[in-house]
Amino acid sequence: MSEAASSPPRSIEILDPAVARKIAAGEVIDRPAAVVRELLENSLDAGASEVEVDLIGGGTELIRVVDDGHGMSRTDLERCYLPHATSKIVTDDDLRRVRSLGFRGEALSSIATVSKLEITSAPADGVPRQIRIEGGRLVSNGPAAGAHGTRVAVGDLFYNVPARKVFQKRSASEFQVCRSVFVDRALAFADVAFRLRSGGEVRVFLPPDDLCGRISSAYPNLLEPALLHELEASGDGFRARIVAGEPGSPRKDRKTLQVFVNRRRVWEYALVQAMEYAYRDYLHGGLYPVAFLFLDVDAELVDFNVHPAKREVRFRTLPEIHRRIVRALADYLRVFDRRAAPPSHALPFASAVAEPRPAFDLNRVYRPDPVVADQDASVPGTPGSAGPPDRSGPADEHGPFRYLGQIMDLFLVVERADRLYLVDQHAAHERIIFDRLRNGGSGQELLFPVHLEVDPQGHSVLQEKRGELRRMGIEIEERDGTWELVTVPSLVSVEADTLASLLMDLLERPADFERELYASLSCRSAVMDGARLSTEDAQRIITEVMDLRNAVCPHGRPIWIEWSREQLYSLVGRT
Repeated sequence: MSEAASSPPRSIEILDPAVARKIAAGEVIDRPAAVVRELLENSLDAGASEVEVDLIGGGTELIRVVDDGHGMSRTDLERCYLPHATSKIVTDDDLRRVRSLGFRGEALSSIATVSKLEITSAPADGVPRQIRIEGGRLVSNGPAAGAHGTRVAVGDLFYNVPARKVFQKRSASEFQVCRSVFVDRALAFADVAFRLRSGGEVRVFLPPDDLCGRISSAYPNLLEPALLHELEASGDGFRARIVAGEPGSPRKDRKTLQVFVNRRRVWEYALVQAMEYAYRDYLHGGLYPVAFLFLDVDAELVDFNVHPAKREVRFRTLPEIHRRIVRALADYLRVFDRRAAPPSHALPFASAVAEPRPAFDLNRVYRPDPVVADQDASVPGTPGSAGPPDRSGPADEHGPFRYLGQIMDLFLVVERADRLYLVDQHAAHERIIFDRLRNGGSGQELLFPVHLEVDPQGHSVLQEKRGELRRMGIEIEERDGTWELVTVPSLVSVEADTLASLLMDLLERPADFERELYASLSCRSAVMDGARLSTEDAQRIITEVMDLRNAVCPHGRPIWIEWSREQLYSLVGRT
């Protein structure tokens, strides 16, 4: 339950002008969804355990919200629609401790100004009363029939503002936006029952549930409950609950990548980035995780009074929150590492290597010649071969696997025990280079340094990243207020101008600068599709990746695919 639900309601007072001036100006009620949002927040702040929303005409004709919350006394009812009427705050000190969803005292006043508003309400031990307001003017006030709680009906929205009414979209479109707002509120209050009707038909019903159940019910066509797992993280002044999807069920958009702070849906890039970052080794480009973050932060450490709709927020301890979120997700995702999943005998390269692994020097990097791409070439650090790759049949045992050959100038075919693997040579080699770069290396000095054109923000990023760049063999120097690239890493083969362009691009995305740099350099330096490899080169690539705990490339794509004996038998109709 929310804090508002567990404490007795305060009477409504007209906010002191000195306090009101310190509050960000309220967002204009511009469409039905804004009304739904404000009324739902009032119901939840009133401690409701059940909330019903009825819409007609997508909300343009009627919006009715009924709750079983605290309800209002006669005095409160007569004040609730006045400007800056609020029960949430009294002094400006209250702004630093606010826990309720709403607090500005503008919602009902703004709605009453542009609609025909009817409010019926009663506390648990009081007599229901009803007020009617049209265009901001009170037209009736008296006793009414009803139960405890509050019923708000907003009719003929924008009847007196034709310029705004004409910009409303079709009823179906307005309904979908209202539905999104409804679901946002319902996700953060899983212990509350929510029902949404349109034209008298129930369109969404969400009974009380746990977080995983609530999310899967809210998105029934997108998420299977069994693929969601709840995690926890905490630190000084905050506690987080994370509903994380399995990496095998990603999405192509960020629709299911959401952040709630103190039960408000917000857009906070750093927290969205924290969840994406944790999945970086499991999802390749263009795919996004299913992850919902519910963060509860001490009121003194967070400020919502920075945006009229409270969609943005400021934190005092954001770096620590970011770190804990990444750690919690990383710990959870380890169960999906190929090496960690039981049983080990069913996984590729799960046993130890029988012989010492040969050295794998990456100082020389293969780049296919477009004119002679069908000829054999050597993988970095491995001896070249004048002839074509060995395709005469299964090779001798090499450690715990048998290399059977290369197909389509891309896949390395490997047999181990009763399983068959196709190893993507580019993805595998890319991962090898990536891991070597992360471990650091030396640099090769350029005969002619490359000038870097950077703005003041880029200057700060280069100052911050200079040490990490030096560790991987990239040296940059500041001379007369400008920057120059003076060394490139020895581990990869990349043109200085290409590296300079890559650094310039990444300056605009500093949050994951190092990893994106490693991944980009690895991709550019790895053996490419179409390269025909010698048997020795192929075996060394396979040997180098067989100990990986999580067999994915730096962009999250799997390095290999596999089939068991039973699966292969089934494909050809054997039993």
